Amino acid sequence: MTLPRMLQSALDERFPDGTLRVVHPLGVWRLEQAEGNQGLILKLGTSDGFEVAFAVPDEDAGSLGNALLSTPNETTKSLTRKPN
Repeated sequence: MTLPRMLQSALDERFPDGTLRVVHPLGVWRLEQAEGNQGLILKLGTSDGFEVAFAVPDEDAGSLGNALLSTPNETTKSLTRKPN
């Protein structure tokens, strides 16, 4: 179990309605074409150096883009939190 998952599990245990999240402010981001044109690589990082990269398949890139373009109220209504 990763440290972020352990922190979130502790919050979920204490606040079972799922309203609290472990979040970090976004400092930097980068979007790259994956090797062999197989989707994208999305790299997110905080200003203090924490970074993580995700492989984004082509079929998910469009829905991610649409979600980012939606207004905050539309996005929060249409997206749900997946349990750990």
